[in-house]
Amino acid sequence: MTEPNPAAPSPSPNGRAPVLLADTPGYPLARTVAMPERLPYRTGALSIRFGALEVHPEGEPEELSREPHGDRTRITYRIPALVLSGRYALDARPDALPELDTAGNLEPLSDAARQPTVPLAARTAAEAQAPPRQDVERWTARAREHRDKLMGTPHGGELVYRFNAHNEVYNELFGLPSVLRVWRGEEERAGLTREMAEHTFQCTDPAQEQSPPVNSWVHKDSHTKYNWQAFEVHHVLQATLSAKAQHAKQGNKTEQAAKYRAAFDSAAAFSKKVIKTGNDRNSTVPMDQHQIYQAVRNDDGTPPSSVEDAEFARYLRYVPLTAAMPVADAESDVPDRYVGSPHTTEPLADEPDYWEPLGARDYEVIRETTRALYQHEAEQQARQADGSGDLLHEGSCRARLVAPVFTLLLGPDGHAAPAEALSRLADARVELPPLELTLDGRGAWEGDAGRLAEERLNSMAFLPELLRESVLESVRFAALSGLPGFSPNGAGSR
Repeated sequence: MTEPNPAAPSPSPNGRAPVLLADTPGYPLARTVAMPERLPYRTGALSIRFGALEVHPEGEPEELSREPHGDRTRITYRIPALVLSGRYALDARPDALPELDTAGNLEPLSDAARQPTVPLAARTAAEAQAPPRQDVERWTARAREHRDKLMGTPHGGELVYRFNAHNEVYNELFGLPSVLRVWRGEEERAGLTREMAEHTFQCTDPAQEQSPPVNSWVHKDSHTKYNWQAFEVHHVLQATLSAKAQHAKQGNKTEQAAKYRAAFDSAAAFSKKVIKTGNDRNSTVPMDQHQIYQAVRNDDGTPPSSVEDAEFARYLRYVPLTAAMPVADAESDVPDRYVGSPHTTEPLADEPDYWEPLGARDYEVIRETTRALYQHEAEQQARQADGSGDLLHEGSCRARLVAPVFTLLLGPDGHAAPAEALSRLADARVELPPLELTLDGRGAWEGDAGRLAEERLNSMAFLPELLRESVLESVRFAALSGLPGFSPNGAGSR
């Protein structure tokens, strides 16, 4: 399968240069599949990868509206269609159960493997900068002060002990690209996490006799509340822990599965203690540091019970859509009624009142986290495979996305300055329809392996979404950069 050649892209029908996307890793489709007789192994794992991907604008941009936005201008326009074209390869390799990064190897992935080619420069420039070292040191020192104080209070020592017992797992998760992708998305838009950390520092000085409530903070721009963001991060962690526990279980890694499940149960128990104070995602009972300590003293101190399997399974709602085997084959404990549609985030109808409530927004976060974990698993597997494998089928692929809509903020001079194009990705929004991918030759894939690969592709909703996301990010950067065909005349950088 050929790789994109940035120096000589194929021209669009209208003469415009296309946007190029990076080759994808091999996305897992199935394991323990009967292989064609021509291969030297009886069973193997199937994966599909895409390369030579290009996005061509079909027709010229059409302006829909133009209106003032402070000292800038918001312009909305539409392109008749975007055409995605490229190549696909269906690969097989001897069976090796794919795993997430359970060994703790957190070295960064290569740029080409991680992100689409064009938006990578934009994403690198727009990456939320790390907080100044002195701020991190202040926040950490304050956390240690409270840790020491909690150890001297009734039941506070139990909280510290249970956190320390799973500290290694939590540290691992916050290093995973799949978690950072969701979490940094919030920080990139509003700086929520950083501002919450500074607010918490200011409100929780143990030497203060009087202190303001910690959880009454509201972000000035997005109006996001303290509790809302805290539970958002909590659900990202729980979705990641549940998925990693399930993958470890599928790989017969009993000890690892138990480790992630225990961390999940501990975090769930802590969140329920928080909810008992009247605080949840949508409700705020203001509490200063002294009231928080009083709540700890008033706690009954009993060890938290394990989370019910059914409650745990809610976070696995989308795992069957990404796993390399059906839920039944994996001997999963996920009840059939908890396997959600890939296109819905509506809450389950039969959740008991005593469970931690999950709404549509929570399931949206769980869904996004699950999808990011699938991408991460594919990247890890591609690195570990080191190019080994056998090609079963290859061919061309294509998709046509009709009438995408762009909204772009322009500077006072009517242009998006090049520097701003790299640092202000929020200045461009792109609305794309669902991506329906056509694979040439798909109906002629050979044997049981080919038929099973087709079945998996028919049910794997996340795969076209990952390609659609790559297209979206690429054309968004192209619009900000003023690439001909992707922005109206005069809308791009000079």
